[in-house]
Amino acid sequence: MQADLKKQQEILLEILKAIIDVCKNNGITYYCQAGTVLGAVRHKGFIPWDNDADIIIPNDQIDHFVECARKQLPEKYFVDYFKGDDASFRLFPRVGLRHVKTKALHVDVFRLIGLPDEREKQLAMIEEAKAYTKENKQIRAPMYKMLLKGKFRYLYERLTDKKKYDKCFDELCNRYPYKEAKYVMNPSGKYGAKNIFEKEIYGKGQSVPFEDTEVIVPSELDFYLKQYYGDYMKFPPQEEIDRLMAKVVEI
Repeated sequence: MQADLKKQQEILLEILKAIIDVCKNNGITYYCQAGTVLGAVRHKGFIPWDNDADIIIPNDQIDHFVECARKQLPEKYFVDYFKGDDASFRLFPRVGLRHVKTKALHVDVFRLIGLPDEREKQLAMIEEAKAYTKENKQIRAPMYKMLLKGKFRYLYERLTDKKKYDKCFDELCNRYPYKEAKYVMNPSGKYGAKNIFEKEIYGKGQSVPFEDTEVIVPSELDFYLKQYYGDYMKFPPQEEIDRLMAKVVEI
């Protein structure tokens, strides 16, 4: 089937609600992340031209979340994550529709990790996380693409080095205990140093409307959104909105 933007958002909302139910039922802390927070504040739901939903969970609770989600999510969903699944190349949990290969219909569950106090060490951890993510992306490329391009070195890495990247990235995420950290970040975020916040910015979180439900977002909303987006109430150019709203995915 084909899914237009409205249908994609309907499916994503169902997945998001199922994830939130798992968190609520098991005492797991979560916050909506980045563009999902922007949508909640600016549009009371999805950004109208966006087919994305993200949350973030403190790193010391992420394994518990995965364990609970794999047992308690409805059967039509699955958790793609390297821990407990040797076939997965995902360095953070992703919840999607079982047997659906499209990259569009999933909710990413990012890891909120602890950081050192020193700015230089924080920036160094960002670069280290980028390196592991880049290598992981190369070895999880489809096998046929590697064969067509003749990248036999990556074929070898795919067979031998996956666990190395998993272990290195996990060590990075656990280097500074979350509970003791003053600063935190999303090591898989695309915003570089903008991913770094004082933990109190997330705080206990606050509940805000999102479509027909309520979600938890960081406590210091204005600071959080300004760090990511600057003038976060400003819309992108209309031609960009039109292009995104016309996007259809194959399921």
